[in-house]
Amino acid sequence: MKNLFQSSDAVWAFPDPLLLNTVIIKEILRMQHDYHRPVIGAAFPFAKYGALCAIHYSPEMLLQETAAAVVTFSRTGALPASGSFSASSSMVSVNQNMAEYFYFSVPDPLKGMVEMISPELEN
Repeated sequence: MKNLFQSSDAVWAFPDPLLLNTVIIKEILRMQHDYHRPVIGAAFPFAKYGALCAIHYSPEMLLQETAAAVVTFSRTGALPASGSFSASSSMVSVNQNMAEYFYFSVPDPLKGMVEMISPELEN
């Protein structure tokens, strides 16, 4: 992981129960500080526990999009194109402490799409 952080501007972290466990996630978040490289998670808990931000979907948003796809299929007999979930279905959560650490501020046009969160510290 050291090489990854040294050679990257930022690190994407995806929830994978086969690869990631609590120890590895804590190490990734520690390295974020050591190498001053932001971690961007693909699930809310990443931001909650110390990544700069997480880009994720809420269950409600996924259900709405899925229901719309089912209705479309029932009317037309065609499934929506792959990757057709709209960008408005995603949420961005920014860890307030890490945003300050990285001198990151959300651009004004995006502020309505971003949720600033206070981190939860875990021993």
